Amino acid sequence: MCDAHRRNAYERRSRSPRTRSSSFSRSLRARPTPRRVARAMSGGLGVVVLAGEQSEAMVSDMAPALHRVAGTPAAQYVIDAARRLDPATLVVVGEQQGQGEDALSGADAYLAGPRELFQSLGECEATLFVWGDTPLLDPSAMLAVVKRREETRAKRAYLTSAGGDDVAVCVDTAWLVEQDPRGESFTAWLVERAESDRSAAATVAAGDEASLRLVNRQALALAEGLVRERLIARHQEAGVTFRDPYSVYVDRGVRLEADVVVEPNCYLYGDTSVATGAVVGPGATLRNASIGAGSRVEHSVVEDSTVGEGTTVAVSVPEVMELL
Repeated sequence: MCDAHRRNAYERRSRSPRTRSSSFSRSLRARPTPRRVARAMSGGLGVVVLAGEQSEAMVSDMAPALHRVAGTPAAQYVIDAARRLDPATLVVVGEQQGQGEDALSGADAYLAGPRELFQSLGECEATLFVWGDTPLLDPSAMLAVVKRREETRAKRAYLTSAGGDDVAVCVDTAWLVEQDPRGESFTAWLVERAESDRSAAATVAAGDEASLRLVNRQALALAEGLVRERLIARHQEAGVTFRDPYSVYVDRGVRLEADVVVEPNCYLYGDTSVATGAVVGPGATLRNASIGAGSRVEHSVVEDSTVGEGTTVAVSVPEVMELL
């Protein structure tokens, strides 16, 4: 997405005040919430995050699901979104033993393939498979495909993009066990089933952003930009001022208190926290830094350090000339 498009999207978002109740959530007022839907199933809902599929277009030894978006692996966004459905179990499946276990958190198990999966699913009535390279996929979209399968009584219900790519599929667990795809990759098996027998499955359309998969570096950059916009918008709603949000990079794990001011050309990475009243920038880089209340950091790099309250950290022109 080019800067002009990002700016237009940002301005539209700024002009339209957000409400706590989206059109989707309003439509659910007379129906169960995501957590209640999962709990209402006789055996509950199992969620499987597919984190091992490779993409040749990424030109990487790392699975797309493990590439970082705003400092966080893509699959972690999927895990966190799926957790909001309150599933009976949540499992991450990679192609190698322990794949993703060091980088991801919040799953009940990390498996190397389908062989051990059925034991983890236990007595779940339905199983939701979600591709792990979909960091913008939200709980509402996941719930929609779960409800679609339940309402149609189909053995499978697919969540697809406008281009026809699958981003999630909800299946009847008993049917899945009968198919017994234990000896092959679940990802390959699901794709094969979708292509060979689509007429027997229900389908739900996902929005363009929700269905964005990290199939190449361009998609990774697009996801990065969209996530960054959302993160900055949330900080703004919490009382943080960004003088020029288009020139600021903020990781997902960064914590900013109310009345923090972030000047242009700043980069906030990792486990960084900035206390109330502090000013960051212009031209500051913070990485795993703790900035005290009322402090100011400009034209400086602070890494793995703490800046006390009311402290100024800055590099002046004479100091730079002396170093040269």
